[in-house]
Parts: sequence; structure tokens; C-alpha cells
Amino acid sequence: MSRSVTPVVVVIALAGLLVALVNRTTWAAWIVYLPYTCAGALLAIRRPRNWIGWLLIAIGWGFLAGFLNALANPTAIGAGTAPPIPTLMAWISSWGWFASLALFVVIMVIFPASRLPTGRWRGPALATIAGAFLGVALMSLATTITINKPESGPVSLTSPIAGFTSQPPGSWLAAATPLGVVLLLGTLVGGAASMVVRMRRAQGLERQQLRWLVAALVAVTVTVVVGTVGSATLGDTLPDIALLPPIIAFVCVP
Repeated sequence: MSRSVTPVVVVIALAGLLVALVNRTTWAAWIVYLPYTCAGALLAIRRPRNWIGWLLIAIGWGFLAGFLNALANPTAIGAGTAPPIPTLMAWISSWGWFASLALFVVIMVIFPASRLPTGRWRGPALATIAGAFLGVALMSLATTITINKPESGPVSLTSPIAGFTSQPPGSWLAAATPLGVVLLLGTLVGGAASMVVRMRRAQGLERQQLRWLVAALVAVTVTVVVGTVGSATLGDTLPDIALLPPIIAFVCVP
């Protein structure tokens, strides 16, 4: 089984590297993409039936998507006159990071057994995962997005799907974007708390497996929550150095 998935894993990993090179993404994209993809690839090849490896690869791709540079003029993207592929990439880059955070929630729920809890905890686990992805879906419908331009840095513009969100039911969903932020952050905090509880109850090897991941994911959760609050409070005045703690925390997970 591992031999049959090896070419698939290698192609997925190399495709991300090719995208990063062609798109000329920043150094931060490489720092977060490579650890997740390499660790995930090794796990997926050695234990292809374990979802953790595949989730790590997907997280790496989500981070990479969040760092993609816009391939068209931001004004054209906002006006809907840019080519379809650059427009799609710009839209995906606006919520790629958040998709990775939702995948973190999945790992929090299924680690280390790579399956959902049984019994009375199965329902809350499913609700937590669903809440995380619902949050991402709502955030992807924001009327204003931020994209990356190599020569000027982040640029805010009208979302290319603004036509959908300008009238019901799209406008109702777009208005719920703040709820998406709350859902995603809430599920992150809830997932981290559940891991702490499971670690305290676990014994032997499972406790050791949970210990290192709990420390890393709690750090991720704290930095994401603090960073989100700081971004909402300070906006564009938030210094670039503020990105360093989240990046360090993210790299510690794999």
C-alpha cells in the first residue's frame, strides 16, 4: 500500500514547491509549507491509512495558498475583469490560512488514533469539525479580501465574489462573516482544550504522543487568537514582526 501512494505523495509535495517557485512566494511560505509537507509525506507513505499525514500535507497547502501572490492587477480582480485563474487564486489566498486552521481542529479531534471518538464524545467531535469548516465557509464570503502583491505587500480590495454577496441569500451569508471568525476561533480553543483533557487522562505511549502535540497546538491557538484580536484592533498598523510568533508556533507542530 505504501508503495502505491508514494508517487501520489511525491507529486503533491513537488507540485507545491513548483507553485511556490512560479508564484515567487515569500520566505514565510516556505517556512510553513516545507515542514508540514515533509512530515505529512513521510507519515502518508509509511502509514497511508492514517489521516494525520494527509492532513499535514493539506495544512501545508493551505498555508501556501494563503501566501500566494496576486497574478493580476488588484483593481482588475476587484472589478471582476481579471482572468479567471488569477481571480480564483486571489480569492483562495484570502481564506487559505483559515482552511489550514480548520484542519488543525480535525487533527485535534482525531489524534493520535486517526479516527473520531466513540460514544458520547462522537457528536461533539463532529460538531466541532463542522463548526470549524462552517466558519471558514462564512469567512470566504467576506465582501473585502486581502491579497499579496510582491512589490507592495498586502492589498485590500473588493472580493471577486462580491456579485454573489451583494444580494440575498449571498448578502445574508456575507453579513455572517464575523460569526465565521467566532466559530473558527471557538473550535480551535475547544479542540485545544479537549486535547489537554485527553492528555491528562491518557497513559503510557498515548500520553507521550499527546504531550508534544498539545504544547504545539495550544501555542498555535493562543497566537492565532491574540493575532486575530490584534489585527482587528490595530488593522494595517500591526507590525510585520507580529507574524513571527504564529509562524514559530506553526512550525513546531510537525
